[in-house]
Amino acid sequence: MWAVDYPLADAHFLRTLERYTRIQVAEDSRHLELMDDRLFDYPYLWLQQPAAGGWNPTQQEAERLRDYLVRRLPDGG
Repeated sequence: MWAVDYPLADAHFLRTLERYTRIQVAEDSRHLELMDDRLFDYPYLWLQQPAAGGWNPTQQEAERLRDYLVRRLPDGG
């Protein structure tokens, strides 16, 4: 089900982000697990259809996602 707009949605999003901002955009999206230390190297996360895919993060993954999001707050949390 996630593949309905793949790969056009990803490609269009990245090209539009590049066009309308000064953000350097990769040629393609990246797939990272929440526990991957590289997670904090990326300013945006794209979580696609978590409910349809039966996504059920562990407590540790949920805490990691919260930490990522809090770090993105203007005042740093």
